[in-house]
Amino acid sequence: MCLIVIGYVISQLTGGVGREFGKLAQTISAPFTGDELPAHKIPLLGRLYSSTQGVSGESELFYKNIKRLNQIENEYKGRMKAREDAEIF
Repeated sequence: MCLIVIGYVISQLTGGVGREFGKLAQTISAPFTGDELPAHKIPLLGRLYSSTQGVSGESELFYKNIKRLNQIENEYKGRMKAREDAEIF
């Protein structure tokens, strides 16, 4: 837990470069620790290649759904405000 917090603080202080160095360290240590390395954790390559499965794909789908629900809500509220028939929508 403590290592996660330290890693987070360092990545926030160093920005994108620090995060890429952190990914590089994870990539180098993964074969020795036996940890599975997801594609988005590979330095630089993770930006170009990603998977729609796993945590990253699920969160992307979640936020797309939230955006779509907000659009529907805004459309409905706009119709109510304009005194249009919102039931048809």
